[in-house]
Amino acid sequence: TILHHGDRWCEVLPPGVDKGSGVLKLLSSLGVAPEDALAVGDAENDLSMLRIVGIGAAPANAQPAALAAADVVVPSNSDDGVAAAIRKYVLPEEGANMLDFYTLDMCPFAQRCWIVLEELGASYSRRAVNLRGSEEERASALPMP
Repeated sequence: TILHHGDRWCEVLPPGVDKGSGVLKLLSSLGVAPEDALAVGDAENDLSMLRIVGIGAAPANAQPAALAAADVVVPSNSDDGVAAAIRKYVLPEEGANMLDFYTLDMCPFAQRCWIVLEELGASYSRRAVNLRGSEEERASALPMP
């Protein structure tokens, strides 16, 4: 699969590998049903991920294909759309248990998400998951079911 991302960037992926398959693998390892997950994506490479989760969100400035695949549209990336999605669909109600927050290691929005959770005073655990590392690295990054 070749995905075009503008004049200076494209992705070349092996057959059957995309963000959707990676998210399904991560969710399975965590024991989380896809319908209980939120994904935020703004480009063509996010379509499979947006479609397999319970809430697929696209920022307002996303590519048309991502907007069409999303269940909801959140504010643009420059207006903290990812943070808005987390606030609305992920953060537990006051007094609820701690939030487990996982992100793929290559996610450029991960740091911003963690900052927003800290600003909101949310109780959470955070972990970047490396699905591209060795079997040992992947096993140590994911909790055992």
